[in-house]
Amino acid sequence: MPELLPVDKLVDEERLPGYNFRNYYPANPGDVFGDKYRLVSKLGWGSESTVWLAEVICEGNDSTRRSYVV
Repeated sequence: MPELLPVDKLVDEERLPGYNFRNYYPANPGDVFGDKYRLVSKLGWGSESTVWLAEVICEGNDSTRRSYVV
């Protein structure tokens, strides 16, 4: 499992001009959405979005692991 970043240190996107934390969801590795998708790792970011790798956590066949970019 990826490590969580310390909350007292800014990450790159938080240093951008015009950044406002109220405009963004504070996603972290391990967060689960809709009881189906778990965030695995941040892949990248830009001025208007962040790209995450997510995996399906509730499929009928546990031997099949599916990952998605969100």
